[in-house]
Amino acid sequence: MGKDSTKRSVLVFFINHKAQEEFMSKTNIRTRYDYYQVLHEGEAKLQKESMIKNASSQGYVTLLTKEFGRGTDFISRDEVVNSNGGVHVI
Repeated sequence: MGKDSTKRSVLVFFINHKAQEEFMSKTNIRTRYDYYQVLHEGEAKLQKESMIKNASSQGYVTLLTKEFGRGTDFISRDEVVNSNGGVHVI
């Protein structure tokens, strides 16, 4: 079975929340992906935990600020994601 990029998850890191918002305003991510989420340092703790857990699930695209690039464990427990190459980080 070949690797299927639609059965992965994607983490996209931005230098800050402003860059994240600029990207959102210039792309059609809202209509292009079924599951996307935007995570930045201003999110509530409970919401952060849920979003981090979802970030490594099949089909999710997560836009994050650089603060989440170090010290945050993105663990994929999704066998479909793992068998298709794991989490893709940009």
